[in-house]
Amino acid sequence: RGLDLEGLRVGIASSIGHMLGKLFTSPALGTLLLTGGDTLLQCMNSVGARELEPVCELESGIVLARFTYQGRTRYVITKSGGFGQEDLLVELADRIAKH
Repeated sequence: RGLDLEGLRVGIASSIGHMLGKLFTSPALGTLLLTGGDTLLQCMNSVGARELEPVCELESGIVLARFTYQGRTRYVITKSGGFGQEDLLVELADRIAKH
């Protein structure tokens, strides 16, 4: 398709962001975990969110944040895509489930 690496990276993040943005319309939506800053940016762009408010750091570099979408507070856990041990997400899910 004639895309360079940067175009491919942005295109994938944009597609994932758009898809996840559609989830925010569900009243049953819980907290989303997004890995990678590009994915987070595109997801927030797709719902028109311009700022996130950090709530707490769950672990070094992993942040629980909130934002308002259509008058409702939504939560997202953000994590850079470039670090963490193999079982980091499983351990994080277990910890969250206990609370």
